[in-house]
Amino acid sequence: MDRATCAIRPADEALSDDGRRRPEFASVAEDLFGAVAETVLEKGGAVVALMRNAMPTESGVAAVDRS
Repeated sequence: MDRATCAIRPADEALSDDGRRRPEFASVAEDLFGAVAETVLEKGGAVVALMRNAMPTESGVAAVDRS
């Protein structure tokens, strides 16, 4: 996950030409849900856990942007 834009990208895009992780990307080993939740909290948002059947999507992650 690109922490600057919050875009989700394939792990190989997070690596620089020398094979190191670029700092603007979350760690490849980091849990994606954790990275999303952490970024939301850092930006002043709220994270709400729902039961699977209450989710509006099948992916496990949903968002509401009220900016």
